[in-house]
Amino acid sequence: MAKEHETSVQPWCTLEELLLACAVNRYGTKNWDSIAMEISNRTASVYRSPDNCKDRFDELKRRFISRNDDDESTMVDELKKIRVEELRREVRRRDVSIVVGVEGEEIGGRKRDELERRKRR
Repeated sequence: MAKEHETSVQPWCTLEELLLACAVNRYGTKNWDSIAMEISNRTASVYRSPDNCKDRFDELKRRFISRNDDDESTMVDELKKIRVEELRREVRRRDVSIVVGVEGEEIGGRKRDELERRKRR
């Protein structure tokens, strides 16, 4: 059964999860009010309550920390890798849309279809 405060919560993005993991490293697992405030101040997303933050962190621990390894820095490292890959995909997507003018038009010696192939890699 879902908790009442989870019913209206927006999905978490990787950036918010990364900020959450870093805030927990900074404040510990006893200061959820400060953690929620930091996340809310550092993102333009919806408000994250202390309970939302605690629940999400518990989920992240299940996702990233093995039973034998209680090292939360592993979680931060994995979230950083995921975020960097998201940013790379976004840059590739925008690079093609910015550089490409009219379909088939040569731009800097490259044709649009050549740039599209690079984007898919």
